[in-house]
Amino acid sequence: MLTSNYISTLQNQTNNRPGFPLGNVCGRHEKLPLNGGVEGGLRTKGIYKKDTNELPLMTYVTVVKNRCDTIMRCMESVFNQDYPNIEYIVVDGASADGTLDIIKANEDKIDYFISQKDSSAVAATNKGVSLASGRYVGIINSDDVLVPNAAGIVMERYKSTGTLVICPMYANIKEDGTTEEFPDYPRYIIPKCPVINAFHTSAIYIAREAYETVGAFDESYLAINDCVWYNKCIDLGVDIELIDDVLSKFALGGISCTWHKTIADEANRFIREVFPFLSKKQAETYKNALSVGISIKSPYFRVLKKHFKENKGFRAAAYRTALYVAIRAFYRFIMAGNDKIEDINASYKLLNDKLSDSLKQGDDFDASEGDFVKINQINHLFRTYERAYKYANINNSNVLIKAFWLGKSYVRRCARFIVMNNRILLRLYFGYKRLAIKSVENQSK
Repeated sequence: MLTSNYISTLQNQTNNRPGFPLGNVCGRHEKLPLNGGVEGGLRTKGIYKKDTNELPLMTYVTVVKNRCDTIMRCMESVFNQDYPNIEYIVVDGASADGTLDIIKANEDKIDYFISQKDSSAVAATNKGVSLASGRYVGIINSDDVLVPNAAGIVMERYKSTGTLVICPMYANIKEDGTTEEFPDYPRYIIPKCPVINAFHTSAIYIAREAYETVGAFDESYLAINDCVWYNKCIDLGVDIELIDDVLSKFALGGISCTWHKTIADEANRFIREVFPFLSKKQAETYKNALSVGISIKSPYFRVLKKHFKENKGFRAAAYRTALYVAIRAFYRFIMAGNDKIEDINASYKLLNDKLSDSLKQGDDFDASEGDFVKINQINHLFRTYERAYKYANINNSNVLIKAFWLGKSYVRRCARFIVMNNRILLRLYFGYKRLAIKSVENQSK
């Protein structure tokens, strides 16, 4: 039973200094050179945390700059963890808005903080990881919050399975301050997937051994460094576990929500690193085909036809990623109140079965060009449908009707390619029609 004055970061303390460096990446430093900066916290007073097999130490790292409006709620979510062995590291990027004052006011509950200029948020994150002495490291952004039992759930999984990377679920914090669960589900561990993956930096827990195997986050990637690290993790065979517990609440409006061009540019670069035979234009076309659903029959995609024909690994990665995009589109459609449509549910299950089977086959799996075409037709249709739904909500009848007629034409053209029951397409088509009528009626009121 937790008492009213319980603080997770003040438990299990010791004056015995850990044997720094604990590794080449994680736990490399006890403290960092100040270089004109400021430091503080329990560690500067010779107070550390015990780490035992019965109660393994969990380290949380928060990177912050000029977030005086959210940093306190973030820190409190760490202090209020019900797991009684928490180390807390805060890396501040020389804040000038009062954030540093809030950190200093709580330094008796923080193991170590440093405030100095950083080259990027990724560099600051690597600093935090280099200071962590825990067995497991959780990264919690300065505008996000943890649920009270987050650390306890992770450490129980670690003790029972020994998994080195744990990917839980997360919820979104909306602009009005309320939260909404956004289950990124169903989730799969897909190799060489540049578009979507189960990894999200502020909802991930990584063991020290995994950092030593994979390395630090690549600081040349400012926006998708988490995706790059995750793919390296898969390539190196590091154990990853996906769990269904929601362990953090993610605030909208950060880099992942606003740096669209940076994300797109870095995704193109990452694709070329994974598939070095692609040109810059081919990488961009590939990314667009996966995320938007461009048909391989289109002139934009013909530049990739040779690689689809000659490279089995490229075919497999593209097919699996396209399947995942389609599965997520179906899931959103079902969660929007269409769970009673039998054809939708049957098709959703079929897509999941196809992806699961392909992953079980590993490197032996191969996909045909035709399979990829069919899945991309579905993705493109769903994207068009979602745009139409968005237009209806803003009562823009002219734009919606245009999207409606485009959608109608597209349904007719692609129907013969779809592997599933064509009644799905008809239902989506009539959905367009209903949205168009609704928007026109709203405009006439």
